[in-house]
Amino acid sequence: MHTTSVEAGDCRGRVLAGTITAVTVSGLFVCTHIISRRIILRKLCWDDYMVVLAWLLSFGLSLAICYGTSKGIGLHLARIPPEWLPELRKSIYACAVLYNPAWMVTKTSILTFYLRVFRLDRFTVWSSIIILVIVCSSGIVLTFLNLFQCRPISAGWIGAPIDRSNLCINIVVLYLSSAPVNLITDVAILLLPIRIVTRLHLPRRQKAILVFTFALGAFVIAVGVMRIAYLEEAVLAQIRNEDVSKKIEGRELRLPVDKDMPYDVSLSYMWSAVEVNVGIIFACLPSLKLLAARVFPWVLGGSTSTGDGDRRRHSSGVQLSQVIPLRTGNSTTNTAATICTGNDNIEPFPRLSSLPDTHHSDKPIPDPDSIDFSQSTSAGITTTCYNPSGSFVTNRNRESKSLIRLTVKESYRPIAIVTVLFLISGIVYVWITTINGYIQKVSNASLTQTIQLQAFYYAGYLFGPLCITQFILKKFGFQLTMVTGLSIFAVGCMMVWPSAVLLSTPGFSLSNFVIGVGISTIEMSAITFVMLCGPAIYAEIRFLCASVIARTGGVVSCVIANKVLTKGVVDATSLVNTQWAYLSLALLVVLLAVLISYMRLFEVSDAELEHDAAYIIGERQVFTLPCGKTYVCKWDVVNTTFVLGLISAICYQGAQGVIDFFFNQYVKSMAGNSRLSAVDIGLIGRAAVAISRFLALIACIFFEPRLVLLHSYVALAIVSILSLTVEGNTGIIMGVLIRFFGGPIWPLLYVNVLKGMGRSTKSAAAAILATASTAGISPGIAYLLQKHSASVNPTQHSFSIMAAFACIGLVFPIFINFSRAARKQTCRRR
Repeated sequence: MHTTSVEAGDCRGRVLAGTITAVTVSGLFVCTHIISRRIILRKLCWDDYMVVLAWLLSFGLSLAICYGTSKGIGLHLARIPPEWLPELRKSIYACAVLYNPAWMVTKTSILTFYLRVFRLDRFTVWSSIIILVIVCSSGIVLTFLNLFQCRPISAGWIGAPIDRSNLCINIVVLYLSSAPVNLITDVAILLLPIRIVTRLHLPRRQKAILVFTFALGAFVIAVGVMRIAYLEEAVLAQIRNEDVSKKIEGRELRLPVDKDMPYDVSLSYMWSAVEVNVGIIFACLPSLKLLAARVFPWVLGGSTSTGDGDRRRHSSGVQLSQVIPLRTGNSTTNTAATICTGNDNIEPFPRLSSLPDTHHSDKPIPDPDSIDFSQSTSAGITTTCYNPSGSFVTNRNRESKSLIRLTVKESYRPIAIVTVLFLISGIVYVWITTINGYIQKVSNASLTQTIQLQAFYYAGYLFGPLCITQFILKKFGFQLTMVTGLSIFAVGCMMVWPSAVLLSTPGFSLSNFVIGVGISTIEMSAITFVMLCGPAIYAEIRFLCASVIARTGGVVSCVIANKVLTKGVVDATSLVNTQWAYLSLALLVVLLAVLISYMRLFEVSDAELEHDAAYIIGERQVFTLPCGKTYVCKWDVVNTTFVLGLISAICYQGAQGVIDFFFNQYVKSMAGNSRLSAVDIGLIGRAAVAISRFLALIACIFFEPRLVLLHSYVALAIVSILSLTVEGNTGIIMGVLIRFFGGPIWPLLYVNVLKGMGRSTKSAAAAILATASTAGISPGIAYLLQKHSASVNPTQHSFSIMAAFACIGLVFPIFINFSRAARKQTCRRR
């Protein structure tokens, strides 16, 4: 007698029940969707055909799973009769091949619907196209990978359901590696229409329908997370059941052959079917309102009378045309006009539209495709205005004040909002460096590979500001730039998941690069915003205050990463908490991006920045030669200041890259008798940065910030040189002092370089932030110096690179303190 309990190794009942329920319910929704579109609207569009195709593929997937349960899916391999194995292999192969096209067509249907409904909103259209390209390209690639998973192809469905390493790809590994793409596109598809839909003024019951629709979309994401969790369990089961074989060349890690695949992946298959079918239900929901209006008109507060229908149509509030930008003719002004439209008879959300009149008519009901969104505004109707820059306002007379014209009181709220981004930046950097160290320890990676990861992270700082951020910032402003940075960062966090499970160094490198691009985008937009937000006299103080909060968050993050997340991490199976933490952080960041997109942030144009910098334009620095003659440099002082500031920033970031990477190693090499571990002293060093920036903040209240910068840089150069000559506890103290005196330099340097740059401020900010990529190169230089050093303490000797960087970097603070024109440029102005 066979037991059906999971504990006894049989989960066929759960797989069968979940799969059949999901495909049946989705089939009912597809039928009602087609009835609504074909019989009521009398028109089918491309997205409708896509829904039907998606369900057919989903039905094939579900059928393969159900048939597979009768042949061993859900049972341990030892309990499966040998005669079942050929059919079991075929069903597993069919499941692997059908999942990706089914999910791809489902998402294509939803995105095609977005393109049809929101075709006049350029942001939604282009975003939908980008997501559609990602969905289709990834879906096609993954489909072919599953289709040709074995060599020869027939090996995919012939023989036992075990992936032979010399013939077949490990399918579980492939599933897990592709999971972040699915999760990222799920989140993007769910969030894409929220910007428009939430601004529709609908009756309460229609709002409830919208809430239910998007709640179901969130449930799709939750199902995707469940699927990833079960895939991870399957991979970890492989690791636990068999020793991991490592390839020495390339340091790649290969997972073992899954000796119990029918049982390990059974629940993953069930959740795959549930995920696809729930996605189909989500795609069908909007059109069901039309059918509900015919069958149950009372559900939506409707009436069968024409008068009620008219009142219902006219009371539906702001329509879709009121929140979608309209194409206008020639503008008579230099600024972008705000477009306003009033109420009309347009459906507020075409598939969630005002109900059609229940009286029968021979004419087909107008489809959203044929609706004219450019109807004139009705008098006396509340309007919603859309600004072509991307921000919505509810009053057409509202004037947005320039960012640089805000008072101290007006700047509190926007700075508080953006400071949250500083906090995330500080937390993430420390988190990544700490956790990457443990991951590399688990995978027995060499120091060279760890330096490689650091280099990839900081390569994102070179690529992001120069190739992405500055263009978005100039064209769309701070708000969209922040949202873009948060989105890229969330993608990078999700990419960490399969990399951590598979211990893939290339995967870690790519995810670190994407995270670096996201963090650099966040930092550039946030730093520049805080610097410009409010009176210029307090620019350094604002940046220092925000950076103190960021560094404090970094200290807390370091404690959590060292004492909680990585506690007991000894192998790949113990990295699960770390991966869930990354996923939680990614979803939190996505939520923050949504919140920021709704907040009202001030902007500043290049013309306003140019006008603000008029006091220094054309000013040239004067050099007096020893012979008494005066030499006037042909360059404007702002150009000289920028070039020297760029050199100083490169040197500072190079020095910080060395101390950040080798600090713990340096502390150990000092052989001090402190009771604190190197990790604890590292925490003290990070706290010293926060303390020094707080003290610099106070000093900037009473002294010129350029003087504080000069003293900090001189002190950094002195302690960097002293660190090469001392040992023991004194050497440890020098290491902490390097952190302390280097703390205030970056905020003060960043602000003083950008002062007086005018319309080039945003481009200059991108160049200055891109210098952070030096921190990815300098550890490699220091490592080479260690390898070829004849010193007793190679680590201490490698710090000579840092001392050289600190001395060269002094050129900028010296120039702005001793050049009259540079002093005029960087002085505090009210």
